[in-house]
Amino acid sequence: MHEMILRYWKLDDKDVPEEVVDRAVESITKFELECGDDYYADYDNHFPDPLDELLNYPRPKYWDLDRGNFIQFELRKPEGMKNYESFMKWLGVPLDLAEKINYQFTNDGSFRYEKNTTIEWECLEVFNEETEEYEMTILTEDENNILLKATEKFDCMIYDTLVNLRENYQYNMYDRDHHIDMAIANDWCFDINGEFVTP
Repeated sequence: MHEMILRYWKLDDKDVPEEVVDRAVESITKFELECGDDYYADYDNHFPDPLDELLNYPRPKYWDLDRGNFIQFELRKPEGMKNYESFMKWLGVPLDLAEKINYQFTNDGSFRYEKNTTIEWECLEVFNEETEEYEMTILTEDENNILLKATEKFDCMIYDTLVNLRENYQYNMYDRDHHIDMAIANDWCFDINGEFVTP
């Protein structure tokens, strides 16, 4: 018969050696990277208020934080006139202009060339009482500039969500204090090499 004594520490033990903490953090980082879960994308308020609520608290569907460097959402238009008007107000589009146009959210691109979610505009047909025919609305230069600025504001917001997602990924994967707190909260144990052990 043989017996083996298992020496292990929890990261909130008073006598835990610093080198064990360092190795444990490395083990946790490795575990998180190999896990491949996308939980780091599950956090509230991807978009600023009130847009997050207007768009029904969306979660990114596709993203690439490496070479692709993009983020895409499957967004639905806000329901109801009140929410529509709030959305146009956030974009900086006057309601008289909003009555002349329609919009859609698009996720353009192909494999390895994906682009961030953006917003695109199209003019509506209006009834001309003189000709008694429907005609495509023609926007003024000022109105086109308003839509251009609205698109830029929306695109900047989407880009900010990509930046926030990358920061959240870095925090969850590599932040030392976060790993230590998580190990303590989960009551994880580590041996002298910083490997996970079950007493």
